[in-house]
Amino acid sequence: MATQSDKNRLAMKVTLCGMVLGAAVSLSLPRASAQDQPDPVREYVDAQLQWRLIPGLSLAVARGGRLIREEVFGVANRESGDSVRVSTVFQLGSVGKQFTAAAIMLLAEDGRIRLDDSVRAYIHGAPASWKRVTVRHLLTHTSGLGNYVSAVPDLSKEFTSPELVALIASQPLEFAPGAKFRYSNSGYLLLGLVVEAISGEHLADFLSRRFFTPLGMAATGVTGRTDWPALGAAGYRIVDGIPVRAPAVSRSLNSTGDGTVYSTLADLLKWDAALYGDHPLSRANRAAMWSPARLSDGTLSQYGFGWGLANVHGHRVVEHGGQWQGFAAHLARYLDDSITVVVLMNATGLGNISGQIANRVAQYYIPPLRDEAWPRPASMAVDTATLDSYTGEFRIVNSTIRIWREGSQLLVSTTGRGTARLVPISPTEFTILVDRVRFRFSAQRGRKPDLYVRGAKEQMATRLR
Repeated sequence: MATQSDKNRLAMKVTLCGMVLGAAVSLSLPRASAQDQPDPVREYVDAQLQWRLIPGLSLAVARGGRLIREEVFGVANRESGDSVRVSTVFQLGSVGKQFTAAAIMLLAEDGRIRLDDSVRAYIHGAPASWKRVTVRHLLTHTSGLGNYVSAVPDLSKEFTSPELVALIASQPLEFAPGAKFRYSNSGYLLLGLVVEAISGEHLADFLSRRFFTPLGMAATGVTGRTDWPALGAAGYRIVDGIPVRAPAVSRSLNSTGDGTVYSTLADLLKWDAALYGDHPLSRANRAAMWSPARLSDGTLSQYGFGWGLANVHGHRVVEHGGQWQGFAAHLARYLDDSITVVVLMNATGLGNISGQIANRVAQYYIPPLRDEAWPRPASMAVDTATLDSYTGEFRIVNSTIRIWREGSQLLVSTTGRGTARLVPISPTEFTILVDRVRFRFSAQRGRKPDLYVRGAKEQMATRLR
């Protein structure tokens, strides 16, 4: 039976979300350029892998649908030591919701469904309480449906479609349809069943026929409908700083519309390029998917159809993240700048790190956003005697912090994290590349300096040695 933490991990499938083995491999820059010039993006992603203990990661950047950077880091499988390659397959989690939403839009364009119809017109066994729940509500997470994942007793259990509908129906509506935005896997699971009811084919076959095959996305599919590809990465959960293989999930729970698609960098960039044209999605459909839902009180949500919506200093962003079965992914499109970033990694349990990486990398390629997103600390030299006085072990809340010197720099590690370089911004204050955390040392007469750590607030760390 699944523990509560198992259920929480299943819920992470929808998030708007070992030490590194292997070196980063640049596939977009000439070797001389990569070796001879500093590369802040590579340095930042490398630092994230080392600090977060992410086994492997794939990164791509495109401008106007054309690739401008493609890079891989770390390992696809810790047990075998196989490195991540551009062709490595990752699960996408809830990034796949945009394909389910797009399928609904094609059916609407074909005149086979109306978005403001009740879902009871399409879902066999839907209860009377869903009479006011429309297809549009499912698309925009405004249905009031709960999250079926909290009722799943065992991730490895197989379910029929009627059983999944009954599972969702057993949970009361949390609010009147249209009144609120609340992210729900249940809505997109039902949308997958709507596609099947109207088209007469499984969601996986519909997506393949209407999207993946026409766009040449040969390495993309639905996880539970096929054997895991030979080039597929292994998925890991980071538990107390240790990457642990994610538990197996049943084929039925890996075949739903709420986020079970797998893909590669190249295939997702084909999808991104297609979104600049009118096939397979028309301009009207794209505009609808990237428009906020209006709630019953007149306010606008920050979600369209399968895409989250954001505005970064006047720059429009449509994006989605996902976490599922030891994989995390994020796809961010900066519409006004024609910049897209894809991040695929084989680790969960780290919050929305894939989204943080994707957005920060995107902003590096957008000059008006770069200075704020990429502040470069004015690194300065600190003499080794002073650095030695800062070394030691410290305790803060439930974490142990270890600081040591290697050559002319300080390194830090902490409970549940890997290693990061401390960058001096003054003789007594340091930062790290991957977080906005500051480490401040305060000299004390006759003994080693105290350490203060500042994130949202500053806290003193107790020196252990």
